[in-house]
Amino acid sequence: MLRELPCGDPAEEIAQKVAPTLLVEAVRIGACPSDGTDYASGAWGTGYLLRGSDLRLQARGGTRFQVNSEALSIRIEVPDAAMAALEAEISAGLSSALPFLLREVGLYSLHAAAVRTSAGALLLPGLTGSGKSTTAGRLAALGWPLLSDDLLLLPADQPGKVLPFPREPRFRGVALARFPEITGMNLTPAEGPMPAVALVFPRVGNDASTRLEPMLAPSALSALIECSLMPGDAALVSHHFRLLAVLARLPCYQLTLGTMPSNLASLLQPLLCRLP
Repeated sequence: MLRELPCGDPAEEIAQKVAPTLLVEAVRIGACPSDGTDYASGAWGTGYLLRGSDLRLQARGGTRFQVNSEALSIRIEVPDAAMAALEAEISAGLSSALPFLLREVGLYSLHAAAVRTSAGALLLPGLTGSGKSTTAGRLAALGWPLLSDDLLLLPADQPGKVLPFPREPRFRGVALARFPEITGMNLTPAEGPMPAVALVFPRVGNDASTRLEPMLAPSALSALIECSLMPGDAALVSHHFRLLAVLARLPCYQLTLGTMPSNLASLLQPLLCRLP
């Protein structure tokens, strides 16, 4: 027997903030019977399977997401065994499911954090574990408002602009222990799409020192593709690629994070001073 989850479920709340036309239905099931599906390994701890216009996802705890791009709908099935980790399960699935659907309404995903500068948004693209969320939190603690710690949307009709995804930041315990100043950082709401002014690609290095180095546009575009394109992108890949190419022509840098604490402000301030 299917039972509705309590009102205020985070899935519907997040979806409605971004695109009110999406239909999100969350139900609770007693168990998670195997359907014989062999899910491929996907991002955000989910497995995925494409069937025509449908995307099926399964989070680590067994929560399943049936995503239909034609109906712009997401059905979430939460087994009793996953209820203890409900928020994490739904967050993991939605991070994959919503970008798949939002392309249908002209919004393409970029796995990136962002902070606001006087000229626009400074983007910090990167995969999980790259240090983008921690770097964004540290910059926010230095006075640059936090726009997103994980996901940005690229409007198809506004190349070069980004729409921050409205999800509260989640910093890992290791990051909080090392940089306690990021504790309690909150998002600064964005009124709408804003111009991207530069891209900084964080990565965790092995050396003690932190360094910032320019990136050529082809290298930046390659890194953006890795952080953006998803399964099932074939029909829409040209639109997504065009938006990424515009971003790659902006000033781009690689930030190699050293093992010793560093002064990010002194590294990035010269970059920001050169922005229009």
